[in-house]
Amino acid sequence: MNRRKTSGSSHKEGSSSNVAIIVAVIGLLGTIITAILTYIASTRPTDTEIAIFATQTAEAKLTMQAQTGVTLIPSVTTPPNTISDEGLQYDLLSKDCVNSALWFSLDNEQSDNCLPLDKYGIYAKDNGLTFSFINASSERIRHGIFTPIEKGTQIRLKLSISDLYTPVNDDLANLSLGIISRSSFNLETDALLIYQRESPQKGYPIFIKKGERGGIESYLSQNENGGYIEYTKNTLQEILLDISDTNQLTVYVDSLPVIQVSIPFQDKVFWIGYRLSGNCQINAEISELQIQKK
Repeated sequence: MNRRKTSGSSHKEGSSSNVAIIVAVIGLLGTIITAILTYIASTRPTDTEIAIFATQTAEAKLTMQAQTGVTLIPSVTTPPNTISDEGLQYDLLSKDCVNSALWFSLDNEQSDNCLPLDKYGIYAKDNGLTFSFINASSERIRHGIFTPIEKGTQIRLKLSISDLYTPVNDDLANLSLGIISRSSFNLETDALLIYQRESPQKGYPIFIKKGERGGIESYLSQNENGGYIEYTKNTLQEILLDISDTNQLTVYVDSLPVIQVSIPFQDKVFWIGYRLSGNCQINAEISELQIQKK
């Protein structure tokens, strides 16, 4: 009987020991879980910290706007940039949309997405533009778009003009592109390449110039002894505007340098547009447009 009593005591002592171990393990797990929850709570940003972060983000956007001159519109996503060996390159135009986050129009119309340009006969396509407009009024009109650029930039595009018509001598019809100052917005500058027709006479050429008005000095020539450069309708030309790090602009037409000029202003924009006197007409295509940081 003594042995059975001793055996029962040992069994009770073993059970008590197991319970104590289980209680200790549960307590340890509870301590660990409490510590984890406390850590997570301590690393979560407070409402004040979230507000500060939002303010800093807004200030950073405003700083970038001031530096680039481009207004950032929250509802518009800037096309993704791709880095290549040639530098920074991005799509500026897409089908049926002149992105208002990248481009500005001459009339300064605002848009949350695409600039409303159809009424001016300007239509976007992938990496290009179509100009198709008849000025039915008797007034001179001008319209176009522009985008900020920096020094050390190359602009490449292809141009084709199927019609540039004026009904009266000296009532100018032209297409212009090049680099101008955003602050002065002077479209009478040597940094513009202008395709201009000045007479309704059949067979009268479209001259390539660097100024709408002026004498023979505004007409581009092939060389010192060569004749003036004329554009043949429906001809596809390759154009390169090369802006050096020292703000020297060289314009090439089909690999021929036709303009070399210094750009003294800092607030540079790339301009594409037209000027039409009364009853003038334009039909032209810009394609394969690229703006590339060297």
